[in-house]
Amino acid sequence: MSDYTGWYKFGTITAVKGSKEIIGDKTYWNSAGLNPGDIVKINGSDYELDSVTDDTHLTLAEAYAGESVSGGKYAIVRNFTATPMSRTVANISEILRIHQLLLDEKLKVLTGKSSYQIAQDHGYTGTEEEWLESLKAAGEITQIYAALEEKADKADVEGVVNLFSQLGLYVDEDGDLAQEDDDE
Repeated sequence: MSDYTGWYKFGTITAVKGSKEIIGDKTYWNSAGLNPGDIVKINGSDYELDSVTDDTHLTLAEAYAGESVSGGKYAIVRNFTATPMSRTVANISEILRIHQLLLDEKLKVLTGKSSYQIAQDHGYTGTEEEWLESLKAAGEITQIYAALEEKADKADVEGVVNLFSQLGLYVDEDGDLAQEDDDE
């Protein structure tokens, strides 16, 4: 498991020019253990994190100066020294965040909506046939599975791959855990 001390990019944000308040969607900031002093990157500019109110609200140390954005991408780098204890805390925080994502996904299943309807609710605009075609991108997960299988028991790998698949997560080219964009 990675130490999760790098970039945090889950969910999307709404940032209004001139405001210190940032609103997230599926960001889980509080659960992720973000702290004052962490660095928030929005539209290519860096801002110091002043406080985290909850999983979807944070405050910057200075007002956001860029153009207002809704449903935008962002990144936060955790500004702390990676000690064994800090890595343990970050890992536990990440496990709790993933657990919350799983609970959210289970709730979606209980709503009775199809996966395609849920994708539409999250901004997917293609046809159902296009959406089904996009699901065939599971080849990347198969590559991850093959790489992990060489280093771990098959049962453990299957669990990780299934979890990644359910959460729309993947390992990017830098080896960091990332989340698939809803609009792809």
